[in-house]
Amino acid sequence: LATALRTELTISLEPPGDSVRLTPPASANIPLPLVRLGRTDRFRRTTNLIAANRGADPDDLASWMLTSLALAATTLRRDLTEADCWRLIDALTLIAVTPAAHEKS
Repeated sequence: LATALRTELTISLEPPGDSVRLTPPASANIPLPLVRLGRTDRFRRTTNLIAANRGADPDDLASWMLTSLALAATTLRRDLTEADCWRLIDALTLIAVTPAAHEKS
């Protein structure tokens, strides 16, 4: 996807600021099943929800999430099923929208 868009995907660790800028993780080839998943209404609704909650651009977030899913598949050395992808997306949504309270040490 990055090659087709003539862009580069990079990781950046930045301190929090007034605006959240998500930088996609390291480059990964986005397989066709993930491209299709990224075009679904459910995926768009989910990325819009997270982006609104985090003050991020929905398109940047969608790209970041698809790249992360592709990297997860590479790391696991197997293709992720659609159900696998939705479990990961649901977990990220839960964390992004309702983060756990900070524990006192």
